[in-house]
Amino acid sequence: MCSIRRYCKYIFALTYYYLGIHALFSNLKWRFSTRADWAILMYHRVTNPEDSGNEFIQPGMKVDRNIFDEQMSFLKNSYSIISLNSLINTLRNDQIPHKKTIVITFDDGWRDNYLYAYPVLCKYGIPATIFLTTDFIGTDNIFWFAKMGFLYEEFRLHKDKFSSFIGKIKESFGDLLYPDLEKWNAAEALPDRDRFIEFLKQLDTNIIQRIVDEFLRERAASIDSHSGKCLMLNWDEVLQMSLNNIEFGSHGSTHRIMTRLDLSEARKELAESKKTIEKRINCRISAFAYPNGDYSSNIEKLTEEAGYDCGLATHGHDDEGTGIHLFSLRRINVHDGMSIGPGGNFSKALFALEISGLIDLLWQGRRGMHGDY
Repeated sequence: MCSIRRYCKYIFALTYYYLGIHALFSNLKWRFSTRADWAILMYHRVTNPEDSGNEFIQPGMKVDRNIFDEQMSFLKNSYSIISLNSLINTLRNDQIPHKKTIVITFDDGWRDNYLYAYPVLCKYGIPATIFLTTDFIGTDNIFWFAKMGFLYEEFRLHKDKFSSFIGKIKESFGDLLYPDLEKWNAAEALPDRDRFIEFLKQLDTNIIQRIVDEFLRERAASIDSHSGKCLMLNWDEVLQMSLNNIEFGSHGSTHRIMTRLDLSEARKELAESKKTIEKRINCRISAFAYPNGDYSSNIEKLTEEAGYDCGLATHGHDDEGTGIHLFSLRRINVHDGMSIGPGGNFSKALFALEISGLIDLLWQGRRGMHGDY
């Protein structure tokens, strides 16, 4: 059924792109929509097919380096690509960006952004913004959800051990998991890694870390082959890119979800990460990307008070047609599946459809893997 839907979408994309509907839709958006015809794209990881460990990365977080090159080539030839700061300055002056405008952003601060994305961006002269999680830059540590990607696959091959471990977690953390215990009881039946990780995100940050630690103790060997690898950017790489058309923003210090923090902790995340990046690259940091895309009116206010010019989410206020809100700007998450046709090759028709916003308009609320991680 999934393959049938994918094939139908591909046929629709071909019709949409090659019969001129794409151009018409773009013109109508630019003339009549409060959001006009611009989009902020959100990437996470750009991978090399020859590297080990790619199979453990969530599909919604990665783009193959060759597909990324084709995406950038298409965007360079078909759209006006501007920096995030340029877009924000335009919006703050109550101006409308030029028709078919694109902004490129990356979240987290993965080293593959430097190894595989940065050379492509230089090749086409494309500006981009990378949002850094400062406590991870220059370290060999990785985010808890990345660790769970490795560990879940290990357990998945041994379902009896996974079931036993779920029981152990419930016994150890039962009181702490309440009132989410009913959800946790269903965790054993979650069919795939991504849904399991999304489930964990619903829990308290401290509980998540304790659960991950339990997984690590249980299956430490599964992480060993990946330890010692520098998966995150270091500050020398950040500085080098900052001198060559790459802007930087903050993704917090710890990647904790802002809406799960008390206000004092949220202020600390905003202020300390901003200060750290500014000190390292000697440049003002004006943009904040909310971890997991989660924000609230209080978090928007704190972000502005911390000295940022904008806050980037996944689904923003402007989705509801209420105008531009600089502290809840919507982004479109980009991954391999958005631009690969049934034959496995890059499809500019499918990519144009996915980033156009038409799918959201036709099937409001039915979005793919558009969350942040």
